[in-house]
Parts: sequence; C-alpha cells; structure tokens
Amino acid sequence: MALGQAKISLLLACLRKLILLIPLIFILPNFFDNKVFAVFLAEPVSDIIAAAVTTITFGAKEQWDVQQWAVYVSERNKEKLPIYLYGQSMGAAAVLMASGHTLPAEVKGLIADCGFQSMEGQMRDMAANWFHLHHIPLLLIELDWFCSLLAGFHMKDADTAEAMKKNTRPVLFFHGEKDTYVYPNNSFQNYMLCRAEKELVIIPGARHLCCAYVDSELYQHKMMEFFEKYD
Repeated sequence: MALGQAKISLLLACLRKLILLIPLIFILPNFFDNKVFAVFLAEPVSDIIAAAVTTITFGAKEQWDVQQWAVYVSERNKEKLPIYLYGQSMGAAAVLMASGHTLPAEVKGLIADCGFQSMEGQMRDMAANWFHLHHIPLLLIELDWFCSLLAGFHMKDADTAEAMKKNTRPVLFFHGEKDTYVYPNNSFQNYMLCRAEKELVIIPGARHLCCAYVDSELYQHKMMEFFEKYD
C-alpha cells in the first residue's frame, strides 16, 4: 500500500501509534480500577480501530459491490434464473444495505446470516462487551473522522435502517442465539425495520456464523422453503 502513496502510508502509520494509542493511554485508565491493565489495553484497542478503518467499510461501500455484482450476473443470466443475495456478518449487512438500491428483477430475495444493523451500533457493542467501555462518544467521533479521511465514508453510511424501509424483496434472517460478536438483537432490529415479507430464524446454541453447523437440517430446510416460495 505504501508504494507510490507516501502521504497515505505516513498517515496510516501515525494513525495507530500517535493519533489513537497515545490518547487511549490517557483515556482508558479513567474507566478501569486497574490502571496498568488500562494502559496495556490501549494497544489492542488502537489496533482494532486502525484495522477497521483501513481494511473494511462495514458495508458502506460493499453494498455497491453487491448491487454491481447483481447487475453483472443478471446481464449474463440468459435463462432469467432467480437470483438470491446471501451474506454473512458484514456481508449480510452489505446485502441488506444493497436492497435499498435498484436491483435486477431476477433478484427474488435476500438471506442475511448474523448481520449487524449499523457500524456505530457494532462499535458500541464491541467497546462495551470486549473492553468494558460503555461511554465512547469521543472515540466514535474520532473513528468517524478517520473513516471519512482515509476511506471516504461516514459511519452513518453503514446502516441498514433506510434500506430495510425501502426494500420490497422477501428476507430470510438467520442468527445464532449465542452470538457474542454480532448480538442477536441486530437481526431483531433488522427484522422489525424490514417492511417486506420476512422470516427470522434463531438457532439455539449457535455462535457467530455457526448457524449452518449447529443445526444444518433446519438451516437447509429454511433455505429450500424460502427458494420454493419465491422462485
């Protein structure tokens, strides 16, 4: 990434060590009784934020990739076979966001497995449940600024709410009951926001992205039932 992009490379190098790590060293001890632990925690927190900003856009841009791939497949779909958009985790969120855009008529439905509702909500959940940080407005502002500066998007762009209100295609939601990475309430929120035909399947005992493994029979049955209904 550094080849021919010296300014961006320098900014990314400074992002983790100077702009994130040093402020976090002073911020985190205010939230923990063990001050030494809080200082050590600043390193992985800064790593996660930097990685999130520089490698993925939480569906903000990926949703357009999904839309373009749907158009690409449709243009080559001479037999006009039904198309279903399927995604897991961030891929599921991207599929849901893409449903708010113009899609080919051959797209008959969406399948979202363990998708989140918004980037901001996911950041709040991760901060609270991984690092016990329950109040992070300044970090969210800083993260949003970096997303805008380095990746050309804002956190509000990675949100399924508006797409779910516009979507007219049926949606099959899956989520693991024991998911502690993307909590099941995300799929509940997406389900409630969705105005199209929908079904939510919660798999007991399943963790993140494990629905198809924990109860493969139910997973396959629901998928086939969905295809047969909307083909």
